[in-house]
Amino acid sequence: MTEQFDTCDENLGRLFESLGTESFGIEWLKFVTCHIRIAYCTAFYLPATGAPSVIVAESRDSRLNAARAVAYDYLRGFISRDQNLLCLKESLRSRLFAWRWVHRDSIADPNYRSRFYDDVDIHEKFSFVTRAILGTIYVNLYRSSSESPFQPAELQTLKRLSAVCIGAMRKHLALLPPETDRAHQRSERLRVIHGLLASHGKRCLSPREAEVCAHIVLGYSTIAIASILGIAESTVATIRKRAYARLGINSQNELFAICLQASDLNARAAPQRTA
Repeated sequence: MTEQFDTCDENLGRLFESLGTESFGIEWLKFVTCHIRIAYCTAFYLPATGAPSVIVAESRDSRLNAARAVAYDYLRGFISRDQNLLCLKESLRSRLFAWRWVHRDSIADPNYRSRFYDDVDIHEKFSFVTRAILGTIYVNLYRSSSESPFQPAELQTLKRLSAVCIGAMRKHLALLPPETDRAHQRSERLRVIHGLLASHGKRCLSPREAEVCAHIVLGYSTIAIASILGIAESTVATIRKRAYARLGINSQNELFAICLQASDLNARAAPQRTA
């Protein structure tokens, strides 16, 4: 028991250190799973005006791609059909926090139930919302059909954890640079990787091939790349295969190696250019 608490304390420390950084999502999940088992989690910031955004979409196992796909699909059209969110927002009118347990069988919308429960093997979830800076934070913790249902004691644990979880998310949002700055940072990283790939020998990638490869190097999954670029997952796979053939490689690790090698060569050449 002492060892478990030590691990949870360590994860709490790492959670604090990750505030305002890209590692926040996985550290937040590690902290939660120290206390209770979940399949994966999503969390969203819903501003009073403007577009909603993903704060967390994580899993510690093979469900990671599913978690991110669910988050992107949710914001691309399903959010307006989320009756759970509507109920929570209504409860939030008279208090700071609101939480709700949802079972798959209680979802009346068949398309919504199919996409967010059946397709990703989800049996139930625990959700909570709270007010944030000029908006709302909405969190979902999921359990799969292969896992035991949430027990009353576990639901009480989740209610107790909600204040810490939400508090961390509020602080994380406050520390994040503005969305325009984050978009600029992502764009700049993509530009640099484009350049590194272009400097690799005489093999030339098409703009779309370079774009897909740059996102791969930045750690985006096939599902996420498809969502960002507005193309099918099968199209991403085809473009990746074509790009790898042009570069003479067969794996993601080899793609990383190309960028690292090009980066090292550029670093060595820099002093010569400024001499």
